[in-house]
Amino acid sequence: MDAVVLRQGEWLEPLHAVYRRSCLPAIETAIRAGQQSAFSFYDRVQVRYVDPAEIAHLDPELRSFRNINTPEEWRLALAEAKASELTSPRWSSWQDRIDSNCYCITSTRSR
Repeated sequence: MDAVVLRQGEWLEPLHAVYRRSCLPAIETAIRAGQQSAFSFYDRVQVRYVDPAEIAHLDPELRSFRNINTPEEWRLALAEAKASELTSPRWSSWQDRIDSNCYCITSTRSR
């Protein structure tokens, strides 16, 4: 498995994903070919698509997959995270098991 990507219905969430280093050659090939889609290399690697229901026991409200586009949304997310169970020992234990050969990629941007 090279990548694990959240899929909500027909929508892929390539910035809410885990990628192994083994994806790099496929990413480089896509870039050289002028393919600008964040998931244009998926057909060259093994991808495991995850439905939100599969991770609901870790994050019932799916807060970790929230789309944050403005400074205000960022401040709100930070405030909620401080009060959230995402800081609980259960979450920390899960984070410790992430394979060291993976990159977790998320994105925030201001308008």
